[in-house]
Amino acid sequence: MSITLLLAFLACTSDKDVVSGEEGDTDTDTDADTDTDTDTDADCEASLEVVLPDATTIALGCTGATAEASLQFDPEAPPAVRSLGVRIGGGESTAADCYLDFDLTGVCGVGWYTLDGAASGAVATLDCAGVADEIDRIYPLAAGSIYLSEVSGGAEPDAPGGPNDLRAVGTISARSSDGLLISGSFVIDQEVFAIAVEGGECLVEETDPGLADLDFDGWEGSAGTGEDCDDADAAVHPGAYDRPDDGLDTDCDGADRTFDGVVVDAGETTTTELGYVTAEGAVGLDISLVLDTTCSMGGSIMTLDVPTIAAATTGAGDARWAFATFDDYRGAGKPFTLRAQSSDDLAGVQAAIDTTSTGSGTVGSEAGMEALYQALTGAGYDQDCDGFYDSPTDVTESVNMIETTNSKLL
Repeated sequence: MSITLLLAFLACTSDKDVVSGEEGDTDTDTDADTDTDTDTDADCEASLEVVLPDATTIALGCTGATAEASLQFDPEAPPAVRSLGVRIGGGESTAADCYLDFDLTGVCGVGWYTLDGAASGAVATLDCAGVADEIDRIYPLAAGSIYLSEVSGGAEPDAPGGPNDLRAVGTISARSSDGLLISGSFVIDQEVFAIAVEGGECLVEETDPGLADLDFDGWEGSAGTGEDCDDADAAVHPGAYDRPDDGLDTDCDGADRTFDGVVVDAGETTTTELGYVTAEGAVGLDISLVLDTTCSMGGSIMTLDVPTIAAATTGAGDARWAFATFDDYRGAGKPFTLRAQSSDDLAGVQAAIDTTSTGSGTVGSEAGMEALYQALTGAGYDQDCDGFYDSPTDVTESVNMIETTNSKLL
């Protein structure tokens, strides 16, 4: 027959603190209380590192701790811990909101307890030194695990009704969903008081579940499938945009992407000549001009001369040309208008440019990205989301403006 008990943190008083009421005894008991408080604080050890979302690192020791647990008693064995709740304070005082807080259920000995199953927890940084105000808050832990290398409710068989010696030794490696990471070790050695509760299931894991997705980008790193080649950067994962020729493999395909065109960032200009190198099986070069039609582009459109560009482009003798426009579609604008499908008719493309007028307003970077997407895919855009391509600002599905695999977007 077994009995399960809930243990709460035992205050720092004991039978020896009861006094007779004499003045001398009162002084002695005050000293005893002070000594007991010191011993209780010393019964918590912690070496925890917290990496905040802004990459600031702080250390949490243990200026105080509280603990509670449930125990299962057996007259022939030491009490067994069945659940465990701990708050480890790392601030300047035990009342400071600077702590690690965790609760384990289904405890059944040494092993790992996952934060998405048997464990939950949080880190509070409100009163931690060195934390910027804008990231000063409580961070619920969303992934990771706690490993208990030792957990017990006492060394000898015991019975309900009195304080028990709770000991928990372990490590934590966990992360919040908004970028906080905590890791390190802890030791809890405290007397707790038993209150009867019911038992629970066993949720221990024999192998380390690890932090499968450290950066929460939906792809698992080395602790999981290993598909994410940099699990500390959410912008790096299979299928991510890999900027050409920057030395970084951001789509995890084993190499940086290369490109024989010219990549121009927003706000930059280039005088690099657009050269075309014939590859085996190439069928020709497609050059597509995609321009916005806000008022500031009027001069550029008026002076745009396709024959001149063709003459200055190395390898463009067999090129096919296309022309499209876009504007700020957050209002009444249209995200993409195909004005000249890819062809070798330079005069036809030039005529489409010459008859294009500009409007007013400004255009954001998202409009340019949508225009490039439409140019490459011809997917169409149901801007009013009514399920039909019927609005004046909708982009109807069409063939993409680029017809070969050897293409450059200008």
